[in-house]
This record gives sequence, structure tokens and C-alpha cells, in this order.
Amino acid sequence: MKNQIKICGLVLSVLGCIALTQNAIAQNTGKINIEIEGLRNQQGEVCLNIFSGSRGFPSDSEKAVKKQCFPITKRPLTVTLGGLKYGSYAVSVYHDQNGDKKLNRDSLGIPAEGFGFSNNPFVGTAPAKYREALLIVAGESTNIKIMMKYSINS
Repeated sequence: MKNQIKICGLVLSVLGCIALTQNAIAQNTGKINIEIEGLRNQQGEVCLNIFSGSRGFPSDSEKAVKKQCFPITKRPLTVTLGGLKYGSYAVSVYHDQNGDKKLNRDSLGIPAEGFGFSNNPFVGTAPAKYREALLIVAGESTNIKIMMKYSINS
């Protein structure tokens, strides 16, 4: 009988540890609250791509770990993307004024719609690099601001 009690106690301890471990793993996710400033107007929507590595950054949404578009209800616009495992990410955003779910460009390849990146890196003749837009999600909530950029001709 004593052995059965010891075994039951051991089993309950192991099950308790498993439950605590699973709970801790489930809590190792956070969200990014993104305030988007500098939108020219409320036409169309804002689309975001979140990347967990440089592969595909900034424009290949198929390689993004999260992607979502939001209607522009006010300016500045604040959106939240959750369920992100703790780690490093970079965010790219574009103002999809015509609703075609892509960043339109002119004949020279210059963006015809607004765009931006986490950390607001300087953008010259090439888009930002992943390392320039890198941010860390290590808690329940990470707050960032992205300033939209528009070309002179857009």
C-alpha cells in the first residue's frame, strides 16, 4: 500500500510538472502594439508583415510569420498582432490605398504607396534591411511606432 501511495505521489508530481511546463511555454508569447503615424489619408487599408528572419524581408508576405491588413479608422492608427513567440522580429507596413494587397510601384520601381518599417530606419535607394528593423518580443506586450514614408510622386 505504501508503494502504491509513493507511486501515486510520483505520478501526480510528474503530471503537475508537465502542466506547469506547458503553461509556461504557452505564456512565452507576446503581442506587438504598432502605432502607425504619418498616413496621408484614410483610403484603403494598412497591411503589415512580420518576419522572424531576413528571408523574404521586407516584401515577400509568403515568408512572413504573420500578415494582416487593417482598415484605416483613424490617424494615427494603432493595431495589435499577437501570438508571437518570444524572439526577434522585423515589421514592414504599407498603405494599400487601392486595396490590391500589394505595395504598388511606379515604372522605376519606386513605391507609389506609403511604406514603413519597425525602428524607422533611413531608407535611401533600397528598402530597409532586416537587422535595421529588428525588434525583440520578450514580454507580454511590445509597443512600437512606425512612421510612414511616401515618395514625392505618390
